[in-house]
Amino acid sequence: MITEQVRLLYREARDAGWHAKQAIYAARIMATWECRGRYVGDVRLRCEPETDNYIDVYGAPEPYINQYGRRVSAEAALKELENTISQHGLWCVFTERRCPHCGKWDVVDSIGMCNGPDHMDWKCNGYIVDLCATTLNS
Repeated sequence: MITEQVRLLYREARDAGWHAKQAIYAARIMATWECRGRYVGDVRLRCEPETDNYIDVYGAPEPYINQYGRRVSAEAALKELENTISQHGLWCVFTERRCPHCGKWDVVDSIGMCNGPDHMDWKCNGYIVDLCATTLNS
């Protein structure tokens, strides 16, 4: 069944460039997540500053061809990455579930090395949908 909330979230995902199949999957999960977080209060999404260095974990970026067909050198890619991290930080995003017996929050899933201004927005950081799905199914 597609509720109005799922329909709205689906439209947001499609407007953000998601393909239809992934958009409906994400919309259903995020509608459930929002309901559980807001009305039941047993799930939450949070982030903390990343403790590891991006370059130490993944190495320096390699040259690539951008969306306009232009080659971006390794040096320019590194500068772009450093600027993004400098402006927006580097984050680890967690999903947590509250224990119904003791009320303690337990980490269920996480993804590190998230950067950019929208690291907590599921439409921009597709990992969030999977984190939420894992937590809802735990």
